[in-house]
Amino acid sequence: MLELYDLSDKLDYHRKQAAENLSSLLLVELSDLGMPNSKFYFNFSNNEKIENNLYLYGINNVEIMFSANLGQQPKPLNKVASGGELSRVMLALKTVVASTDKMPTMIFDEIDAGISGKMSQAVSEKIANISNKHQVLVITHSAQIAAMADNNFVVEKLEKNGKTISFVKQLNFQEKIDEIARFISVEGTVDISKSSAVALIEAQQKYKDQLNHL
Repeated sequence: MLELYDLSDKLDYHRKQAAENLSSLLLVELSDLGMPNSKFYFNFSNNEKIENNLYLYGINNVEIMFSANLGQQPKPLNKVASGGELSRVMLALKTVVASTDKMPTMIFDEIDAGISGKMSQAVSEKIANISNKHQVLVITHSAQIAAMADNNFVVEKLEKNGKTISFVKQLNFQEKIDEIARFISVEGTVDISKSSAVALIEAQQKYKDQLNHL
């Protein structure tokens, strides 16, 4: 039992060191994503050293503490973060671990929820960086994120014979322009928005080209 206690102490030490390093890296990424005043750290609660508390993953209870704004005290992430903030925390985490994560494919579902157009651009750039090492699938309604994609698909739901059926269609370049123009327009202005859609796609391609030369 003494050997188990010794091993648990070593695991505890290394986990706390790794948590501190990860927190520092995440704060840099969160600043890039529009939260320069955020606080993020892991709170470790040590259990009393009794046999029943020698768990497979250590002797700690771990809670993620977070605040997004200046002057706010960090509280448990799952209780205080909005949908948009959670999306950005997740993206920041994926960005930090992208170089070491062995998972070949990453899926981001509605990662643009609750964020502005400016932040959508920052998110699109983070995703582009991740895509250099992973296949990335993104479900989005953001023009910036859609324009950054190498391949675009549209999902449609149709009613047929009293049933709802989902269809997935890969878009060619002109269809991609049309869809992004629809994202950034209101009814009756899609044609006017097409030139903006083309400019956005070209700008995103330039960003990806720069990444490929790094």
